[in-house]
Amino acid sequence: MAKLTKISTIGPVHAALYKLAAAQITYDDKPVQNTISGLLDQLRDIYQKEEEFKHIPFNLQTYVSNAQNALSALQDPAFKQSALASFQQIINQAQQAIQNKTDDANNNIQTQIDHLISQTMEFGKKGEWSQIRTFYKLCNDLSTHVQMLLTNDVSTDQKVEDYRKSLEQQRAQTTQQAEELKAKIQQLISVSLPPNLNVNIQITPNLATDEYRSPVIYPAGFSLELDFGSENTMSPSMTLFYDEESKSYQVDDVLDFGDTDFFEGQGDAEFYFDLVNFIRTGKLPNQEPAKFVTLYRGMSNDEFMAWLSGQTIPKGKFFTSQRTNALAQDISGEFPELFTFKVRSDAIRQTTEDTYQLIKDSHMDQSKRITPI
Repeated sequence: MAKLTKISTIGPVHAALYKLAAAQITYDDKPVQNTISGLLDQLRDIYQKEEEFKHIPFNLQTYVSNAQNALSALQDPAFKQSALASFQQIINQAQQAIQNKTDDANNNIQTQIDHLISQTMEFGKKGEWSQIRTFYKLCNDLSTHVQMLLTNDVSTDQKVEDYRKSLEQQRAQTTQQAEELKAKIQQLISVSLPPNLNVNIQITPNLATDEYRSPVIYPAGFSLELDFGSENTMSPSMTLFYDEESKSYQVDDVLDFGDTDFFEGQGDAEFYFDLVNFIRTGKLPNQEPAKFVTLYRGMSNDEFMAWLSGQTIPKGKFFTSQRTNALAQDISGEFPELFTFKVRSDAIRQTTEDTYQLIKDSHMDQSKRITPI
C-alpha cells in the first residue's frame, strides 16, 4: 500500500498572516462626517430663512412694484411685457388662493413660477443676466412665499432630521465601499508584500460634486496613502476615481517607479505598483502569466545600439503604448527616433493610461524583446 504523505499548509497560512500583521489599513471617515455636518448647517439656514416668509404679509401691489423696477432696465420690450404679464397673473392667483386658503392651488402656482423662472434664465443666457438677476431672485422669493403661506409644511427640525437620515444612509454605503476596498488591498498584501516590509495604508474618501456643485456622499472615490515607515522618504499615494458604469476604480496620480523622494527601496516601489495594477485589473501578481507587450520609446540611436549590444537596461526607463516618439523620453523636448519593443509584462508597470515604466533591470535580445534579468 502506498504511503500517504501529509501536506502541511501551516507554512503558507502563517506567511500570509504575518504579512497581514505587518500591514495596517485604516479608513478616515472624517471628511464624510465634516461634509454631512456642513450640508445640514446649510440646509437648516435655508429652511430658517424660508420660515421667515410665513411672517411677511402677501402684498400684491408691493410685488407688482418690485417686478416693474426689476424689469425697468431691460432693453427687450417684448420680454419685459411678457414677463410682467405672467408675473401679474401668477400673483393674482396666489393672492386669491391665500385669501381663500385653497392649499391645493399651490402646485399649479409653483408650476407657473417655475416656467417663468426657466424663461428668465434662458433670457439671461443671451447676455442680459446682470439686468435680469433681480427679477430672477424676485420670482424665487415669490415661490417660497407662496409655498410657506399655502402649505402646512413640517418643521425645520423635522426636515433637517429627515435629510440627516438620508445622508447617514449614504455614509454607511461609503463606509461599506471602503471596507470592500480594504478587503481587496488585504488580498494583495497576503500574496505580494515583501518579507520584512511594513506598510500602513490610509484610505481617505474623495467626494465628487453633482451638477449643482453639491457633494456626493456615495459612491465615493478615495485617496490611498502608503507609509513604509521610512524617515528618508515621503509617503507615496494614489487617487481612485469610482466608475459607476463598470463598478471599478480608475487610478490616477500614480508616481514614477524610480522616484527616490517616495521609494527608499525596490520592495516599496514594487508593492506600490502591484497595488496600482491590482486595483486596475483585479488580478494578483501570481495570477497574471508573463507575456510580451508591444511598447514604444523615443530614444537616441546610440542608446538603442547599447541595449542591442547587451548593455543592461536600468529599471526606471519609460515606454508608451502610443506609437509616437513624443512620449516615454528621458529628456523632455528632445526629438529622438521612435523604436518598437516587445517588453515582458513582469518587467514593467503601468503608471498612466499610456505610460509604462521598467521596474527591473533588464536585457534586450536581437529581436528587440526585453526581459528582466
